Amino acid sequence: MKKVFYIISLTILGLFLTQCEKEYDDMVTENAKVGGLVDVSGTAFNYVVGDGATYTFDLYLNQNPDAVIKKVNIYKSFFSVATPWGNPDDTTHTTPDSIPAMWAKEEVLQESFDITDNSSHWISFTGLDYAGLIANLEVNGAALPASDGELKIGDYFNFIVESELDNGDVVKQAYNVKMTVSTRFAGTYKFIEGVYYRLGVLSSAGDYWFDTYQIESIDAKTYKMIGMCAWMDNVLYFQIDDDGVITYPEEWDGAAQILNDQPLITCESNSADMVNVNCGNTNFVIKDDENGKDRLIMSFGYYTSGSGPREFYQVLEKI
Repeated sequence: MKKVFYIISLTILGLFLTQCEKEYDDMVTENAKVGGLVDVSGTAFNYVVGDGATYTFDLYLNQNPDAVIKKVNIYKSFFSVATPWGNPDDTTHTTPDSIPAMWAKEEVLQESFDITDNSSHWISFTGLDYAGLIANLEVNGAALPASDGELKIGDYFNFIVESELDNGDVVKQAYNVKMTVSTRFAGTYKFIEGVYYRLGVLSSAGDYWFDTYQIESIDAKTYKMIGMCAWMDNVLYFQIDDDGVITYPEEWDGAAQILNDQPLITCESNSADMVNVNCGNTNFVIKDDENGKDRLIMSFGYYTSGSGPREFYQVLEKI
């Protein structure tokens, strides 16, 4: 699915007439020259992990008779946010983060436009999917991950717009276009249906659940559900892969996952204890690309030693 963003960022006419552009070699001094203005259809977009979309933006060339744009170059780069230490309370570390924030090794020329029309007009940057976005980029001497699920929330692709003018000047626009890594499935969800079995006996057909639950992003593929059925002081960590399959890590942040002070059980780890919650047809995502009402179909539970399993099945829909 192609995503074209038409979010006009500079709509005040005065900005079209007065914005100054910085010279390529002298971008911040009094010698910065006025050049042709290139406006964009937006400067801040979300790159949504796992959606398989193509991302693009449009550029408006506001030609100035005194300095006509003859060529537009678009460079890309990538910024990787810092990776904090697993235990922020550990004071033995000598650096604030386990991996510092860093830029890609160099900016990469992604696309050039030869401009023959001296009147003001729009042009379109050729859309890029994930493979196109990461092509030829390196961070810390390594190519970016082949799967976008390995990116970190807050990482971003950065695009720089450069104009070559007929007077020989080369200028960069004062803004950058950022595509920030985010996750599709974070947000507020409403409860649709669910069952809860205690020791193999149906205890709730939905009345234990609250109306809404909050799903938070941890990283590009890991989420945290705040609350579990009627127990809102619990959290459940789960992951969604590129195919929309939901899994539950046995450990998170160095400790076993616990629900209601008991060990987590899943259809994979404890199939014999999860016979009542649709284990043959559960733990997947139903995407709604039209209305955004994605659904999470989930089965999980916990096991009380000396007593037995507690099993949960739920369907949540994004609001």
